[in-house]
Amino acid sequence: MKRTASLILAVLMLAAILTGCGTKVEASEKGISIARSAIQIADDYLDNEITGDRAIDKLDELSEKMEYLDSMPRDTDEENSQYLADFGISTDLTMLAHEILFDKNGENRYDKIIEIRNDLAETIGDDKR
Repeated sequence: MKRTASLILAVLMLAAILTGCGTKVEASEKGISIARSAIQIADDYLDNEITGDRAIDKLDELSEKMEYLDSMPRDTDEENSQYLADFGISTDLTMLAHEILFDKNGENRYDKIIEIRNDLAETIGDDKR
């Protein structure tokens, strides 16, 4: 229950933040690397190269690597923009794991997984699937 509430709150906060700013959001190099790994995990899951359990485990590992967000500065506009982009990546990791969990348990979430995967790609300037 707490995880669902946290996920909903994070999504709402991210939506409010991203719609409220008119400047381009750029992720840190670490955020970009983590997003690329998440995209690969999503692609591997969608292509049946890894199981849902393995995909979720890998995404959880990536989420742990996002703990650096706690120490990122948020003082200047440039640094804040980078923080927001990385926060968006972190949120997408959580949502991706959530959708894969439902998908592996029999609910068809293919389109949602693609959507989140493509959101990550767009955030870091990679190609959509």
